[in-house]
Amino acid sequence: AVVSTQSTGKTEQEEEVEILKNQQEDLRKNLEQRNEDLVAALDESRELVREKDQEIDDLNEEIFKVQEENVKTLQEHENELSAIETEREELISSFKEKEKNLLEEVEKVRESSFLEMENSVSEMTALRGKLENLSQEYD
Repeated sequence: AVVSTQSTGKTEQEEEVEILKNQQEDLRKNLEQRNEDLVAALDESRELVREKDQEIDDLNEEIFKVQEENVKTLQEHENELSAIETEREELISSFKEKEKNLLEEVEKVRESSFLEMENSVSEMTALRGKLENLSQEYD
């Protein structure tokens, strides 16, 4: 029993097939559009990943440069500190040597002064003796 519709002149089965074909075509177009959208989103994501990778590479390069500068600065500070420590040790050594020389000089001056004083006392004693002798001669 084939029934045709009056408006189109097609059978119900032919109309159903045409509707199904149209639905299938709509679905195919929707799938193609979704696929294009997904491909575009994937490309966009890939580009974003490339940009982020480049940012990371740039930051890593900057970090490496800063670390190199820090190491260089630290080495300079260590060298300066070492030079200061060496200079400090040299100054302490020089000070101790000067102190030792001054103490020796002071001791020499003391001994010399003591000897001069003894000589002066001896001379005064001798002069006193002469004065007493002269004084007795005049008396």
